[in-house]
Amino acid sequence: MRCSYFVALAAVLSGVVAMTAVSAQAEDQFKWTGFYIGANAGGSSGNSSMDFTASQNGPCFNCGDLPLGLSGGLAGGHIGYQQQVGALVLGLEGSYDWSSIKGSQNADNRTIPRVDEVNVSSLATINARVGVANGRWLGYATGGWATADVTANESRANRFDVSGKAQHSGWDAGGGLEYAATNSVVVGIEYTHVDLGTASHQLDFSPRVFDVFDVHSTLDVVKGRLSWKIN
Repeated sequence: MRCSYFVALAAVLSGVVAMTAVSAQAEDQFKWTGFYIGANAGGSSGNSSMDFTASQNGPCFNCGDLPLGLSGGLAGGHIGYQQQVGALVLGLEGSYDWSSIKGSQNADNRTIPRVDEVNVSSLATINARVGVANGRWLGYATGGWATADVTANESRANRFDVSGKAQHSGWDAGGGLEYAATNSVVVGIEYTHVDLGTASHQLDFSPRVFDVFDVHSTLDVVKGRLSWKIN
């Protein structure tokens, strides 16, 4: 009887050891290859400039290169595909974020007080990713094309409040760290520097009265990420 008890106990312990070994093997065999989709949110700070270039509104004093500080939040989603070869992971990802990033500056106009503002309402990217995997951890570099909806606003002594919208295109580059919490759920954090290039904004006071500004913006973006890996 006692012998049968020890035999049964040994069988249970052997089963536990075998299950642990299988679990460890599955952990070691985790692969990053596949499609994924997810959500992200974070914040950004940066700089912008409104460079006065033309006017049909009479002379504009101190309408030169006006610097503005930018800050705000953003949230959206991403979708991509990755291929793992050994420890190397190569991928392509697209993302889109709604944004509250903006900044304003008082222009010391000697004739009419003026406030200029830049508002980044959305940010989209198409990026390549190159990473190195260590089991369920992945560190990667990322970079590619960036585009954003940007609005330039001008207010003059509360008598005028005009704006001009333009699509900006540029580039971004950065890196991130991800961890596969399960075979399907991946969490991570990412930093990118974004240069949105320069675009011309025409601010119309009336059909024949307008100011034109060249706007250039750069952003430093940090986002938390939650992805669902499609196995």
